[in-house]
Amino acid sequence: MIHIPVIIVDDEAGACEVLGRLINTYCKQLEIKAVCRSVDEATVAIERFRPSIVFLDINMPVKDGFDLLRQTHSSPFKTIFTTAYNQFAIQAIRFSAMDYLLKPLDIDQLVSAVKKTETALAVRHDQLSLLERYMQHTGLKPEKIILASAHEHFVVNIADIVRAEAVVNGVTFHLADREEINVPKPLKYYEGLLSECGFFRIHQSHLINLLQVKRYIKTENARIIMNDDTEVAVARNKKAEFTEAFMQRMLF
Repeated sequence: MIHIPVIIVDDEAGACEVLGRLINTYCKQLEIKAVCRSVDEATVAIERFRPSIVFLDINMPVKDGFDLLRQTHSSPFKTIFTTAYNQFAIQAIRFSAMDYLLKPLDIDQLVSAVKKTETALAVRHDQLSLLERYMQHTGLKPEKIILASAHEHFVVNIADIVRAEAVVNGVTFHLADREEINVPKPLKYYEGLLSECGFFRIHQSHLINLLQVKRYIKTENARIIMNDDTEVAVARNKKAEFTEAFMQRMLF
């Protein structure tokens, strides 16, 4: 078996012990090279062991998890956050396409995060840049999102997303330049991320950017024409809510 070198970084001894035990039991392909209780200790360990994955706590004294990422920005490891942090931080992590585990740790979520991280391509510079921007400005509506497909990460301007369409294996994002990006997460996941950025779930299979709407045809079988000239039906139970959201969006 090929062993993947990993490092655990957390100032709480109990948390390190629990994560280490779970890794050794359920993720036997991982080899724990070091357990670090501070950012400075972790910086040295990363230079020495060159880990593929770092399990990183966010909230630590003196220097936090983000400080570690800034100090090691040129290192090619992948990050899985382990955190009990607030909801805003979780949203920022999601937008930047980094993986995370909420404390107390769940076995299935750990195994899933490790599998995704093993196959993901490293785009840490873009991820860290977006993450820092969101974390420095609490409540700031993001301008970009990282869309993680099976083999690539795409940094996309949210304003350039025309619509997101549910497909068999996830979601297809349709962009203003006619590019299409397929991602494996469900549409509901992106609805949660983008609903505060002017997006609306028009029916079961479509999430649309309200600023990319060209025409709204208010017949019995209501439908909208997007800026890419695609036609999207409006679900009957969404008509009133969509009309209100559309008019409000046009005012701002």
